Amino acid sequence: MDRTQTLRLIAELSSDRFVVRQKATKKLEALEELAEADFRQALADKPSLETRERLEGLLSKLRNLSPARLQELRAVEILELVDGPQAQACLTSLAQGAPEALLTKEAKAALERRQRAAK
Repeated sequence: MDRTQTLRLIAELSSDRFVVRQKATKKLEALEELAEADFRQALADKPSLETRERLEGLLSKLRNLSPARLQELRAVEILELVDGPQAQACLTSLAQGAPEALLTKEAKAALERRQRAAK
């Protein structure tokens, strides 16, 4: 989803129609940290009370890692510890993801730590 669509969904959080607000919230939840900066910017723009509560709820969910997300992060840790070209290739591939994604950031950090340890 591109940024224009994300901003449109954030605007829909202020809709007069409950169904529209609910659908927008669900779609924004799926974006996770990819939309975090946009959530924070929307909060800085002092939205209505309900919009603010929805945005704060979305940000709160980002702080609480799901079991699936924890599993992904642990996999990155294991890949960092495994010595071999396949583990390196996996980390390199993960590091090329969306720059805002937690998994991408963790994979990049793991690669940097591996490079420092190799020196």
